[in-house]
Amino acid sequence: MRTAMCVTPDDSAAILWPRSFLALAPNAATRAHLASVPALPGVKPTQVEDLHLTLAFIGAISEPQRHALAAALPALAELARSIPLLAFTGFEVWPVPDRPRVWVAAYTLPDPMRKLVEQIQAVLTRAGLPVDGRPFRPHITLARFPRTAQACDVPMRPTRDHPAQVDEIGLYCRTATQDGPRYMALARVPLTDAPWPPPPFQEPA
Repeated sequence: MRTAMCVTPDDSAAILWPRSFLALAPNAATRAHLASVPALPGVKPTQVEDLHLTLAFIGAISEPQRHALAAALPALAELARSIPLLAFTGFEVWPVPDRPRVWVAAYTLPDPMRKLVEQIQAVLTRAGLPVDGRPFRPHITLARFPRTAQACDVPMRPTRDHPAQVDEIGLYCRTATQDGPRYMALARVPLTDAPWPPPPFQEPA
């Protein structure tokens, strides 16, 4: 994912970052492993550098809210560092095979990740942001179906294991590009011994 560079505008309360979310980034080995999985016919694969495991979808946020979420990331990263290698449970078509929208790699929900999601929900509540009440289901979206897609009857049984290891937690937003939607990092914290802090946040050109 790209890193955004932005300065605070005059109207800092204005909605600046649409379709934002908090997510874990898989490490390079996991990305390469998932990229090697043959894609389903007729889908648009997620670019390798954009693969992520969403922890909370937030929606549009203002600059003060971005600052509040970015300030919470180091504490959230401490929780995230306890997340073990994620056990793969299979490929799935969501929301249901009769109405396919995304093709995902699904994973078990270890207790450290459950606690992380609960803490994120508390952070969102304090920031005045919405909390998704649906049960959390760990997954990485591998591809998206076109809106006109019909029922998917491709068998989802995995032929081999696809565990996932994460190495970064961040605040991201979806952006439009000539090549379709991409994801941009608004703030992020490594879960390994990578250098910290990250480069300063500045406005994109």
